[in-house]
Amino acid sequence: MTIRAYDHYSHTGATVYNSEMLMGNLRSVVMECLVNGSGGVPAAGWTVEYDAGEPLGTFVLGNQAGDFFICFHRVGSNQVKVSIAATFEGVDANGVIEGEGARSGLAASASSPHLLQNLQFLGGANATDGYRSGWSMLANGEAVALAWAATANNASPGPGLDVNSVASFGGGGFAFGKTSKGCGFVTGATPGSSSTYFAHPGGPGITIIHDPESGFLIPPSETIASVTAGFYARTSNSNVYKAVNWRYEDLVVMPLEIMVQRGNDSCTSAGHIPGFMMLPSFDIGIFPRQKLRALGMDRSDYDSLRLQDLVRFHSGDDGYRYALPHISSNQTSLAAVVLTDNPQYW
Repeated sequence: MTIRAYDHYSHTGATVYNSEMLMGNLRSVVMECLVNGSGGVPAAGWTVEYDAGEPLGTFVLGNQAGDFFICFHRVGSNQVKVSIAATFEGVDANGVIEGEGARSGLAASASSPHLLQNLQFLGGANATDGYRSGWSMLANGEAVALAWAATANNASPGPGLDVNSVASFGGGGFAFGKTSKGCGFVTGATPGSSSTYFAHPGGPGITIIHDPESGFLIPPSETIASVTAGFYARTSNSNVYKAVNWRYEDLVVMPLEIMVQRGNDSCTSAGHIPGFMMLPSFDIGIFPRQKLRALGMDRSDYDSLRLQDLVRFHSGDDGYRYALPHISSNQTSLAAVVLTDNPQYW
């Protein structure tokens, strides 16, 4: 399937910069790009299966094959409930999708739902350049991966990003669709906080609907064992930020793989999350823009880029596109991730 690339520079739709940034941009950015296309880039092959109609109303998207559906339901201005299923048969009174394998979260009967919680999701505190967030999204008819960079501070461009007040806030990423093994999933929840500025596309915030060993749907009435993706970084996760004048060579990269606990001593893979790769040895204590330098992507815009440009697609030496979410070191101890259209990670 063709991988489509969208970003905040080419997007021809609206971006919401107010208290409803989360739900507003799930609709105006994510739904718009996937279903209608944007900025001259065609749609990715997704369809709208349900739409409550109002700007903040519940909506359901379906993949190109018609065997994965995802529902977004507003809970509050910075919280959206997400549920997924293999078929679509409606939305219940609690905003959870109905259908085969329908699930939100790992607990039985959606009793502990999957929640996206991001104050700065695709928007800043206001619409000025210093606060505005940036985003890049890759999608085909089976899967979607999105990354963004955000700040709560009015960040000056170029060297103005090399300060702790900017480095201490982040962005993040999330993804949904089918894994490399065909397991329906959504990831990117941030449990335990209603005031966070980021979500890591790995970690424990994952919902799956297929048993990774049998491939069968997991009954919604069953509780799923622990599910996680990614692992702890091998480098600094302290609040000490630093500049660099070097580039990594032979940096280890790995797929972002979903692992499901099987008993006390074993686990099994549900496949990797399309569109993301992990950098286990990448130092997440580097100042935001200097992470691009360390990856060899400090090109012509290095001294003028703003925080939102961090996640703009950059061309690697291999000809593929890469975008770096801004997930700063005091917000996660998980390894850094990079969004990419390199087919090895799809």
